[in-house]
Amino acid sequence: MTNMKNSPSLWNLCRVIANKPRLKLLQLLFENGELCVSDAQVKSGMSRTNTSNQLKVLYASGLISFRRKEMNVIYRAEPVFPDGFPSRFLNAIRICFSQGVPASEMIWKATGFSHGRRIEVVRAIDNAGGSFEMLQKKTGMSRAALFRHLDKLERRDFVCHQAGVYRRCSPKDVFAKALLDAVLS
Repeated sequence: MTNMKNSPSLWNLCRVIANKPRLKLLQLLFENGELCVSDAQVKSGMSRTNTSNQLKVLYASGLISFRRKEMNVIYRAEPVFPDGFPSRFLNAIRICFSQGVPASEMIWKATGFSHGRRIEVVRAIDNAGGSFEMLQKKTGMSRAALFRHLDKLERRDFVCHQAGVYRRCSPKDVFAKALLDAVLS
């Protein structure tokens, strides 16, 4: 089996990112610098409870930080740990928003790695690529499971298949590159 080091954090982060309200809140934080829950609620159009919960999830994932000012909690789009892959994701998301990339496209890409087994599949593909049988042997997955995971990865352009050989694709957008870099690091 492939080493799954850091995978749970990575696939959990992808699940956090693959959410339109959370991406909306990140976009608002990029635009405004800092926001308290009530300001984020007004600007997002979400309920106060939902806004607060979504900000807590973003904080727990390491994507945003907060500070307290009297009775208010003020959030900002600054990673809790600036050297980790959440920092690279946050920067990639910021670039995507500045380039007008729709949230739906970022969600689509993030769901490619929202399951630990898909991360395992991409890591199992070495630089020379490999056959379905080789990937099955390396991952220990059933034929049906491996086929499902490869299909999801192919549809998102993380894996390419030609003449019976699976290879990692070279993503064209900054967010997909950040995702793939995190998978391979």
